[in-house]
Amino acid sequence: MMPMTTGLQDPAFRALFDQSREAILVAEATDPHGIVEVNPSGHAILAYEPGDLTGLPLGKVTSGEQSVDFEGFIQSVLQHGEPQTLTTFLQRADGHQVPAEFSLRPFTENGRTLLLGTFEDISERMRALQDIQLRNIAIANVQSGVTIADARQPDLPLIYVNPGFQKMTGYSAKEAIGRSCRFLQGQDRNQPPLEELRDALRKGEACVVQLRNYRKDGSLFYNELHISPVRNELGELTHFVGIQLDVTDRVRANEVLERSELRYRQLANAVDDLILRRTPEGTIEFASSASNRLLGRAPESLIGDDLSRHVHPEDLPSFSEHSREILHARGPLSISFRLMVKSGKYRWFESRDNLAEETNAEGPVLVVSVLRDITRRKRAEEEIQQALEQEKEINEIKTRFISMVSHEFRTPMTSIQASAALLRKYSDRLAEDKKASHLGNIETSLRRMNRLLDDVLFFSRAEASRVKVECKPVRLDDYFQTITESFEPIHPNRSILFDSRIDGDPVYLLDPHLLDHIFQNLISNAIKYSPPNSTVTCTAQETEERLHIAVRDVGIGIPKIDQEKLFVAFHRAGNVGARSGTGLGLNIALRAVELLGGSLSFESRQGEGSTFHVYLPRESPATKDPT
Repeated sequence: MMPMTTGLQDPAFRALFDQSREAILVAEATDPHGIVEVNPSGHAILAYEPGDLTGLPLGKVTSGEQSVDFEGFIQSVLQHGEPQTLTTFLQRADGHQVPAEFSLRPFTENGRTLLLGTFEDISERMRALQDIQLRNIAIANVQSGVTIADARQPDLPLIYVNPGFQKMTGYSAKEAIGRSCRFLQGQDRNQPPLEELRDALRKGEACVVQLRNYRKDGSLFYNELHISPVRNELGELTHFVGIQLDVTDRVRANEVLERSELRYRQLANAVDDLILRRTPEGTIEFASSASNRLLGRAPESLIGDDLSRHVHPEDLPSFSEHSREILHARGPLSISFRLMVKSGKYRWFESRDNLAEETNAEGPVLVVSVLRDITRRKRAEEEIQQALEQEKEINEIKTRFISMVSHEFRTPMTSIQASAALLRKYSDRLAEDKKASHLGNIETSLRRMNRLLDDVLFFSRAEASRVKVECKPVRLDDYFQTITESFEPIHPNRSILFDSRIDGDPVYLLDPHLLDHIFQNLISNAIKYSPPNSTVTCTAQETEERLHIAVRDVGIGIPKIDQEKLFVAFHRAGNVGARSGTGLGLNIALRAVELLGGSLSFESRQGEGSTFHVYLPRESPATKDPT
């Protein structure tokens, strides 16, 4: 064993040497520079047992390719007699290499020249440096414009612009850095979005605005600007990061679309028949002014409404089948059905429907429907039918009449015969409770369809950031009693328990429509994935700042592999089996919670059930409309 240095024989120095978090070693200055001592931190980095390094050549701690450089480093230290530092790779006992910063200096003790080395593992530092370099490369290669402005200086001067910004604007980095981004606006300083941008900058908040900007050559382009604040560890605002997207083509396309839409509206409003643009399921996106006269409703009141909600229950099956047939038809299709008007009465309409658009990534397939009021004609047909039934004995009249009806009213008669056949076949056989049961089933199906359509419409609007938040006073006991009652007809063999652990009966300022999107989906899922005769428990309690509502079931639970993607739209867990669903419910619930300024989390174990936690601020956001 090599002799210990005199300094390390002193108890105080020995304690300092052993307890130092910095790796330290002492080696002979003479070749082969045998190691005299290594402290515990050094043994830990090099993965050697205490004492195993003693006597080994100093070069042993470096990997093969680095050994030559390290030997030269030792000689340089001895030649100059001064401390030097080298970045190298150290060889661990287990064969792994460790990047390290190694400092070495000579010293003399009792006429004996020794080398004192300190070293540290810089793996984390190198990884961090690589991450920074990777981010810099990524930002530099982003096609969109990326800028960084210094929020600590007056007028927020730019301190960085990426090549995407330079290509988009025509300004070089040298021309842009040091200037406020305002120079891109030229003389066009009265744009309404600028006030929103200035307000966000004053408050240190993120925002998205669309601005008219001008390139270096003076050409106009539309810039969708996303700004985000950057704060230091003390929470102080230091910078703003801006992302610029050239949306000129999109703006031009929208302008063309708006002009086309205007011409379409003008033409549609000049026609006596009612013109609707809707989804095949019935959601209305456009209504002509004839709706005032034919339905007693203003066109704008129909937008977003579901046409099928106003179809007579007896005509709904044929209307639904007709809507499916439109998707595969090569030309226009016609159908007659009864619609409820504002007075609450039903009137007959003949609808001629045709596809307006092909399926695309920007929106649903749309149908253009031209509706004509044929109530008088239908009444005439009914009167003729009654006359036929009264004069069945007169074969000649019956034959001529049927021939005329077959020729002139083939299409409407098909609908009449179908309705009459249903009444003749089933009406006299069904008890009143059975009829009520069937009507209940129809109402239940309609509620399900309406909820699904409402979810799809909400998802579409949420994607476009067009959901309006309207908060109203809500009492939780009353709300959960209503929602429980809505599930009873659909799931008679399930029970929902609401357990309020809140003193009194407080009122919360919340949006009932968004609450429905949250708890209709969470409770519906809990029921769907739980066994019959089980109970879904909803628990409400308060913290200092938040309202906490938990929805707990004892169902099939969520596999771990699916939990990470549970809130992704259209994703469904692998253990749902044949249970129906769209995969939108939890995504919609999350969006609704976030619109209320809250958060949604869950805990689940497969086979043991799930609990979803809804956290809402006790003081809800003020009424706001993103549009």
